[in-house]
Amino acid sequence: MSDEEDLPTFEEEEEKNTRLFGQKEYTRRQKGPQEQEEERSLETDGVMNERFPKRERLRLKRDFENVFENGKVIQNDFFVLFYVENGLDHPRLGVVVKRKFGKAWARNKLKRWVREIFRKDKAKFKEGYDYVILPRKRLSESFDRMDYWLVKRLIEELLERVEA
Repeated sequence: MSDEEDLPTFEEEEEKNTRLFGQKEYTRRQKGPQEQEEERSLETDGVMNERFPKRERLRLKRDFENVFENGKVIQNDFFVLFYVENGLDHPRLGVVVKRKFGKAWARNKLKRWVREIFRKDKAKFKEGYDYVILPRKRLSESFDRMDYWLVKRLIEELLERVEA
């Protein structure tokens, strides 16, 4: 009896060559806890698919120029709000933040907050109007000490003063 007779035999499995055409397997990245939480919060809002749809954005230069040239202005210490009738059945929003405001992360964060305020509180934005929101210099000086809820309150105060 040889020593090899006592060992169990293993069949070698053929390995798939994933480099061959048609055999590549795609794996999806697992969602992290923050992404899962955001997804749940969107589901509870009842607006899962539409965050900030294109039809509610001011995108064209002529639309912005129309608001700046023909619109009315309301301001407080931190924001300037321009608004004008648009002849549509829904409000549209544009956010303009100049480079002087600060670093890109701060500009982007403010824009995200304003869009989120618009998305969640569309009822406070009168239908049939275009809005453009600009931050003032005083906001840029104290933005790192502000939170979403304070910015929301400041914008809501401006919206209450909009005249139809």
